[in-house]
Amino acid sequence: MQDELRLRTRMIGAGIHLSVVAVLGCAVWIALTWHEPHRAGLVAMVGSAALTTAIIAVIPRARIIHSRHRELFFVAWSLSLVAFVSVAAGLDAGVRSPMVLMLYLTLVYAALSYPRWAVAVVSGAVLLAVVALSVIVGTGGHGPVDPYWLGGLVLTLSISATMCIWQSRLQHDVRLELSRISRADPLTGCLNRLGFGERLAAELARVEAGGPGLALVLVDLDHFKAVNDQFGHSAGDELLCWATTAMAGVLRPGDALGRLGGDEFAALLPAADAEEGRRAAERLRFALAARISASAGVAAAPDDGTESDPLHHRADERLYEAKRQSPSSARRRVTNSRSSSSTASSMGGFS
Repeated sequence: MQDELRLRTRMIGAGIHLSVVAVLGCAVWIALTWHEPHRAGLVAMVGSAALTTAIIAVIPRARIIHSRHRELFFVAWSLSLVAFVSVAAGLDAGVRSPMVLMLYLTLVYAALSYPRWAVAVVSGAVLLAVVALSVIVGTGGHGPVDPYWLGGLVLTLSISATMCIWQSRLQHDVRLELSRISRADPLTGCLNRLGFGERLAAELARVEAGGPGLALVLVDLDHFKAVNDQFGHSAGDELLCWATTAMAGVLRPGDALGRLGGDEFAALLPAADAEEGRRAAERLRFALAARISASAGVAAAPDDGTESDPLHHRADERLYEAKRQSPSSARRRVTNSRSSSSTASSMGGFS
């Protein structure tokens, strides 16, 4: 989601530059054909387009992107450009005006970042504009239009619109897949540090906005290095995958589990307080105890803060405090895990 928002933010700048180029191109065309009729009207159209572009340029982009009406804004922007091109071409030479070629730009721009439905709306508006301009040509004294030329224009615009809609869908799927891959731990499949951090930031924003609190549970597998040293890294990797499955099985459907690095995991419990976090930590430790002991530390928002770093720091402190309080228990459980692992290893697996 964050990647898509960053893309849309950059696309606002690209759209502004595109609008400026379109306005300047129209101004040059008007200057070169000043002897033709309706030049004053075209100047007024170019001026209104320039003013609209300037207004959009001064609106804070973050305000646009984070608005719930974001898509309506982008569609309205593209439709205003279609309307500008249509009226300007109508004042010039109708469907035969070179300004009509700017309609292709609206299709390309929409395909680069709009959702599929929005690209379809803009495509429909473009085709309707061409039909309207062909009618204006026939009734406005511009002279007849070669039907083959008009048919070719409509055909190429229709093909372009279809390709843009298809491209929008493909780009959306690719962005989703890249977002998933970049935020998933390649070994265990749970969230990685980036993905977990983004989820935590989003939940903390809800807390700051007056929403329910949350609990953060940090989990560290005790003496995990001993497993790697004695049985090899493949056994350690298998244990990490098993641990992920075991912990996910005792979390609520709306909770999030992430691997922050090595043998350190974190669980995020939205709408939970510190006591619920401690109960979840015990469930996680109990689930892991079948193969390895673990230590856990809990922090809760807003009691321990509403920012990510202080919350992590407080949970980390409590995790290491738990480690210091029960070193013998942790050592005993790891030993038991090693014994069961050794038996499994002799059978061709680590379970």
